[in-house]
Amino acid sequence: MANKKRDEVSESGERVVIFIDGSNFYHSLKDTFGFKDSEIDFRRL
Repeated sequence: MANKKRDEVSESGERVVIFIDGSNFYHSLKDTFGFKDSEIDFRRL
């Protein structure tokens, strides 16, 4: 199993899905850390 692919399902068949609320995330970054629009690089993130 040393060469296992990243998107391959584990032996137990479990999967994980992550959903991000983009608007909430954006406003949380601005409010919590004081970021300005030009300081947030969403492509790199």
